[in-house]
Amino acid sequence: MSELAKFINNPFDRSNIHRGYSESFLHMTPAPEYASGEVLVSSIYRAIGFPNIPEGDVPEKGKKFIQRMKSEHENLHVLDQETWKLVINSTLESPRLPSQSAKRVVSLCPVVPWVAAYSGSARMTRMSWNPGNLIKRMIRFGCNSHTDASNKWRRFFDALSIDDSDDPWSRLLCQEFIERTEASENWTYRDLEIMSQLNSWKLPNHSFPSQQFVEDLDKIIDLKPRLTRRQWVSILESLLRIASVSHIAWLCELNARTFSLLRDALGGNKPETLRAVENRLFENPSTIWDLNVPILKNIRKIARSYLEARVGINYFLFLVEQEGYSNPHYKNIDMIGSVAWIFELASILYNHRNKLDYTYHMEQYFQATEKDIRILSCKKGIGKNIEEFSRHVLGQRLAADDRFLTYDQGYFARKQAQYTSAPWKLSPGPVAVMMLCHCCVSSSTAPRTVEHLCEHLSSYKIGIKPNEIRLSEFGRTLRNLGLVLDSPDAEGGMVVLDPFKT
Repeated sequence: MSELAKFINNPFDRSNIHRGYSESFLHMTPAPEYASGEVLVSSIYRAIGFPNIPEGDVPEKGKKFIQRMKSEHENLHVLDQETWKLVINSTLESPRLPSQSAKRVVSLCPVVPWVAAYSGSARMTRMSWNPGNLIKRMIRFGCNSHTDASNKWRRFFDALSIDDSDDPWSRLLCQEFIERTEASENWTYRDLEIMSQLNSWKLPNHSFPSQQFVEDLDKIIDLKPRLTRRQWVSILESLLRIASVSHIAWLCELNARTFSLLRDALGGNKPETLRAVENRLFENPSTIWDLNVPILKNIRKIARSYLEARVGINYFLFLVEQEGYSNPHYKNIDMIGSVAWIFELASILYNHRNKLDYTYHMEQYFQATEKDIRILSCKKGIGKNIEEFSRHVLGQRLAADDRFLTYDQGYFARKQAQYTSAPWKLSPGPVAVMMLCHCCVSSSTAPRTVEHLCEHLSSYKIGIKPNEIRLSEFGRTLRNLGLVLDSPDAEGGMVVLDPFKT
């Protein structure tokens, strides 16, 4: 059986993905699964500063930490034992999900790095994924070179670390945790490894979520001296939430546009130039979510488009390899190393369209996509995981304990009613609104209006028009927080203020 036939027989199996796709910038790796805002923060701690703590070890380390805390008797630390227990069980307590209410799960707010050694794993199993690797990849996506990305990565580590500029409470926590940690739990800088599949991926004059994320991350890092540690971590968490989900949505859209280009090339639509291909793939980026509109329908839609595109791109790669087509300028045309390679692959499909029956290969493609309709409909597999990741990261955190109903204020979506099946609608929380306003306003020395804020939101796939803000819930939040001023010279009559300006 040929490689193409094997792929058609089981197109959603990870082991059947073409190597040219798995090593390309189009490949969604790591594939997202469940996460929350605090899981993102905890996992980035582990990805950047705990090289000896795998994700799967976190739950067991958490249990051992609690056991050690219970068995300690001597007051060898600044805080006595009873006070330390109060800190862990109350002050740093993070709400458990309703499904975790009866489970013995260590759940702590990631105020300082060492909390991540014992809490904040995405799954309570040894097979848990690390969302921090997704953030790492986003930083590499948003930078022009590995050197630039390494510098950003190092600056991020320095900001996440605790030093003399941090508030006394975080320094005290740092001291207490260090005295109680094991040797393998040392906070140490972890170099950003070279991501070869991203080295040749450059898109001048085009914007995308990871690029905006890298710019905004610098602004949030600069903000650290003005806030307490807990305030700053909350602002950072909110940025990580919207940036990670919008990056996944953008990657889904990029796959869909790439497949559409290749399919049209085989159908006789010639890709004229590399610039035309770049424009088709990256110009006019769409918004995915509208304010006060349910989010799950569009998330499911983009996840399905990604699955269909992934099957199609891999199908064409296997087809080109099987037929032995090549290009003198690209010896490995079956490897998608850059946008230029997508252009060459499309050109090959166009040049050989008379030898390749378009109708037959489209029928083969549809046959492959329908192998498991539950995967394609996002009932299981990666489509379901994309939906789950987006919902939990964007959505306000649900809590088993009513005391924590208002714990999460950095969300971007919340339930519109109390019943279980109530829709999740896009409606940023107060912390998210402050973060967005700060990143928007601090990017320029000139006054910023709600029009600029709408442009900033569109960078993260959120759509809203300036004249829609005034009567929206988002507009009410802006006014309640004192983040807009009426001005006859401003678009929509409102100027946006920086909540953290001194």
